[in-house]
Amino acid sequence: MDEIKCPRCENKMVDMQACHMFCPKCGAHLDCSDKGNFW
Repeated sequence: MDEIKCPRCENKMVDMQACHMFCPKCGAHLDCSDKGNFW
């Protein structure tokens, strides 16, 4: 899987669980509703 970049700060997102990404730098979250837009 490709590295997912945070839409807010461009940091690498951390995969917490299926369909849930978290940015350790700024605290942004991506979930299943964001999937088509970012990964």
